[in-house]
Amino acid sequence: MKAPTQLRYHLIEPLRGLAAVWVFVFHFSFSEAFQHAFPFLHSLLKAGDRAVPMFFVISGYCLATAFGRAQTHSQSFGNFLYQRARRIYPTFWLSIAVIIAAHFGTEFLKALVTGEWGAVNTARFRHYNWFDWVKIASLTQIFDQRFGLFFGRFGSVNGAYWTLGIEFQFYLIVALGLLRPRWSLWLAAALTAVSLATFYHPVWKFHVMNTGSCIPFWSWFALGVAVHALLKNGLTPASLFRHREQWISGALVAGLGIAFLAVTAAGYEVERLVFAVGFAVALWAGKSLDLPEPAPRAAGGSLASYAYQGLCVLGAMSYSVYLLHNQASESWRSLLRLGGIRGSIMADLLCVGLTVLCCYPFYLYCEAPFLRSRRRPVNAVAAEDPSEVLSLPTGGEATAPARKAA
Repeated sequence: MKAPTQLRYHLIEPLRGLAAVWVFVFHFSFSEAFQHAFPFLHSLLKAGDRAVPMFFVISGYCLATAFGRAQTHSQSFGNFLYQRARRIYPTFWLSIAVIIAAHFGTEFLKALVTGEWGAVNTARFRHYNWFDWVKIASLTQIFDQRFGLFFGRFGSVNGAYWTLGIEFQFYLIVALGLLRPRWSLWLAAALTAVSLATFYHPVWKFHVMNTGSCIPFWSWFALGVAVHALLKNGLTPASLFRHREQWISGALVAGLGIAFLAVTAAGYEVERLVFAVGFAVALWAGKSLDLPEPAPRAAGGSLASYAYQGLCVLGAMSYSVYLLHNQASESWRSLLRLGGIRGSIMADLLCVGLTVLCCYPFYLYCEAPFLRSRRRPVNAVAAEDPSEVLSLPTGGEATAPARKAA
C-alpha cells in the first residue's frame, strides 16, 4: 500500500470549492440582463448540477482512503460512523436554525420597510409536523415519499439537503465494510452492478430513486473508489506515461474540459454518469499535475499563490456554502431589492459575492469547531483524512489561509 503522503491530493480542496460555487450558481436565478450579455457563461453555470457527481466521486476517493486507514488502525464500525456523523450533523443542525432565522428576519425587515405586513410569508414551514422535523434533523426525511421526489423532501427548508441523506448512506455502507473487511470489495462491486442496472432502467430508476436510496448514485461514488484503488496499487499516470506523464496528463485533462465546454456551447447536456466518468478520469490523470505540499508556500505573494489559497479557503468552507447558499442568496436578493438594486448584472454579482462572503463566518463558528483537528492544513487533510469530505461540499479542517484570515 502506498504511504499516506503519497496518496495526498492537494488539488481536491480547490476542486471542492469550485464545485460548491458551481452548485450555488446552478440554483441562482440570474437576471435577463446577465443572460443576454453572457449566454454561454450562463449555460455553463446552469450545468452546475454536474457538480453533484463531482462531489460524489471525490467522496468515494476520500472515503476509500479513510477506510484503508480505519483497517490499519483497527477502527470499529461505531467509531468510524461516529466520526462521520460528527462531521455532518452539528453543522447541519445549526444551518437549519440559521435558515429559519434568516427567512423570518428578512420577511419582517421587508415588511418594516414596505409596511406590507400582510405579505409576510409565515407559512413556509407549516406543512411539516413535529415528526417531519425529527426526520429532517436526522436526514431520514430522504425516505418520506409524501413530499415528492428526493430533492423535494427538504424543499421548504433547503432542497440541497437531499445529498446529505445520500452521502450518509455512503458512510454507512463503507462502515459496514469494517465489520467484514473481506466482503467489502464484493459488496462494493455488487452495489455498483445494481446501481448501473438501476440507472439505465427507466422503471427501476424511478422506483429506486423514489425510495430515497443511494443506489442510483452509488456508481458515481464507486468511480472515486476506483481512482483511489488505481493510485494505491501503483497504476498511476507516471507508471503509464513515464517521463511524459505531465504532458499527456495535462492534455487529457484539458481535452476532457474542452469537450465538456464544446458540448455545453452547442446546447447539449452531458449525461451525469458520463460526466462522472470523465471527471474520474481527469481526477486520476490530474494526480500528475498535483501540487507538491511546499509549492503554495514557495510561490510567495504571487498571483497564483493568492488564487490557490483563495480556492483552498473556498474548499474548506464548501460545506457551509452548500448548506446556506439558497437561503443566503434569497435574503440578499430581497435586501438588494429594498435598496433599489435589482434586475441588473451588478445585482447578480453583488448577490453571489455577498452570499459566499456571509458563509465564511458560519464556517468559522459553526463548522470549524466540529472538525477533528485544526492543526494541519486542510489541503493536506483532503487526502490524508479525506473522510472529512461530504458529497457535496464538505470541507476538512481549517486551511492555513483560512486561519490566517480569521
